[in-house]
Amino acid sequence: MSELLSPPDIGRPTLRLLKEDDASTVERRRLLGDSVHSRFRGGLAGSVLRRIRGYIDAHIGERISLDELARQAGVSRFHFARQFRLSTGESPMGYLRRMRIERSKSILQSRETTIAEVAATLGFSDQSHFTRTFGRLVGVSPGSFARSDDWRSGSADAEGGRTVRLG
Repeated sequence: MSELLSPPDIGRPTLRLLKEDDASTVERRRLLGDSVHSRFRGGLAGSVLRRIRGYIDAHIGERISLDELARQAGVSRFHFARQFRLSTGESPMGYLRRMRIERSKSILQSRETTIAEVAATLGFSDQSHFTRTFGRLVGVSPGSFARSDDWRSGSADAEGGRTVRLG
């Protein structure tokens, strides 16, 4: 009866499960860049993610909803939100907010527009909303950020009124 329960060893290699901390597993991951495991983590396909990023870039000043981004990806909004987070490490709206702030930094450095105009151009509801979001993500106000380059070079512009003219 024991012969039925344990098959005879006929020269087949035995399979063993590897622990995560097994030295050979760690070395394989280091050499392969963990590409074996990253393929199975889920997320949006590369082409879909590029399409979504392109859409955001092209429409950054417009009102962009989660529903619209999901429609661009061809999936439900809940599935899109989960898959986008798996792909990028942040929510779709967090990514949009961060891209708007990154774009605002380059506009502010050009000094050709007011903070209120930057806020309107990039789809913020008003200057106050933009200033709060900018301060939270960057750590300084938009006006301080715009003036910081002058401060480094030694020449400072006088600020007059509540809206700073950067040109």
